[in-house]
Amino acid sequence: MKERDPNVRFQSKYAMKHTSGGYQYAFYCAYCDFHYTSGWIRAGSAEEAYDLAEKEAKREFNGCHSCGKWVCGDHYNMGEMMCLKCAPLIMEMSI
Repeated sequence: MKERDPNVRFQSKYAMKHTSGGYQYAFYCAYCDFHYTSGWIRAGSAEEAYDLAEKEAKREFNGCHSCGKWVCGDHYNMGEMMCLKCAPLIMEMSI
């Protein structure tokens, strides 16, 4: 299996919750409602918490090596290492 290019920057829609208990982030697939929600993170700033939550979330998404979008497994062509908009899956027809 090919390794994910570390230069593909993590870019995801996200939402943040902040309470006295810390910060929590939900990151979303670029093409659907799939999301990953981080645990509660105690940090000195929202930016610091975001960086920690991003590291958690990156494990749940795939970065497209063409357009750079981060998508869930349902929207990723693992063989091409691209999202399905950049590299649609081709269904083989059986005879």
